[in-house]
Amino acid sequence: MYPIFAAGIYKVRLDIPLSGVEKMRLCFIVDSNSIHSRKWAGYFVERGHDVHVLSTGETGIPGAKFHRLFNRWPPKVRFLPRLAKVRRLVAKIKPDLINGQPLGLGFYALLSGARPATAGAWGSDVYVTGRSRLGKWHTRFVLRNADLLTADSKDLKDEMVRQGADPSKVMLVTHGVDSKKFKPGGVEPLKKRLGLKGKKIVLAARYFEPPYDLQGIAEAFPQVLREVPDAVLVYVGKGSLERELRALVKRLGIEKRVVFLPPVNYSDFPGYLKLADAYVSASVYESTSISLLEAMSCGLAPVVSDLESNLEWIRDGRNGLVFERRNRAQMAEKIVYALRHPQKMRAFGRINRRLIREKAEYGREMRKVERSYEALVAKYKGKRGSKSPGKREGGRRGK
Repeated sequence: MYPIFAAGIYKVRLDIPLSGVEKMRLCFIVDSNSIHSRKWAGYFVERGHDVHVLSTGETGIPGAKFHRLFNRWPPKVRFLPRLAKVRRLVAKIKPDLINGQPLGLGFYALLSGARPATAGAWGSDVYVTGRSRLGKWHTRFVLRNADLLTADSKDLKDEMVRQGADPSKVMLVTHGVDSKKFKPGGVEPLKKRLGLKGKKIVLAARYFEPPYDLQGIAEAFPQVLREVPDAVLVYVGKGSLERELRALVKRLGIEKRVVFLPPVNYSDFPGYLKLADAYVSASVYESTSISLLEAMSCGLAPVVSDLESNLEWIRDGRNGLVFERRNRAQMAEKIVYALRHPQKMRAFGRINRRLIREKAEYGREMRKVERSYEALVAKYKGKRGSKSPGKREGGRRGK
């Protein structure tokens, strides 16, 4: 499960006309518990396509046909039984296109027997250097053999190409933000309910995992408190480092100024983002953070580490604040600046709101993916000389 969010139904709503769309039978190999996967597959359900989900998770996606890939085998011997099941299911489904994401599940898509086979990179599946030799080979195999790859930042695309991907087959697309849900305003009732009214809130809503350096935020916070005594650090989520993080907070003597909130329903997440007087992302490696984009859509001015993927969205002193990754002192200085200059941060936030609506709107980003899928399906149907499984009324949409 995505650690920031509690289990719940995510239903996609689109303001895109559905008539005139070529209907495709699509198969997605994903973890259906992930909000990213639910949004991705949910788009195609809402668009009227025939969607099948082969999932390592236990939660179905509304409107999609759900096929569970059980995890009862130990990890070291799981691959072959799971692949056999994938191939059996795909042979019955006969999809026009198959997609797996992240790249570990993309490997199954490439070996499923279906074409075209596509895959999506999420960041750690490409950046992480501590994988086994076999895992690295799996990644290179997918990057070199997929008919289409998606990446959500230029930095991630560059790394994919460095590892063997054909740049012409890597499509830049963000996971996208629904700016009608992630919008400014309406936070005071939640602040009051959480006992945070009147506090200056530093928010970290990320996985409790190594890439996101949540410990670094805690280590920077005593310096913040010396200069802004009414500041409160709020963590939202869970993860493997939670116990270690709580112990660190206690050792630093700041436990009375730190709040740990459990995972929240995705529908409630905009309200929690808007708690922030300073939204902080201290990642040491990752691709584009969807939480960062959602914060920007809410009119926030983030305080972020100097990752290339962050710098694609945030310019220091122009629409947010940037610190050198792992530099606790500099992080603290930037957080203090954000807390002391609310008017400037609100002005940055207005810029960010416009930026997201122009460049990262969920419906428009997914429309690009849909068109690419349609082009691939048409290409392969032309090669095979086969017919479409059916068209929606109105034929193909106009351009």
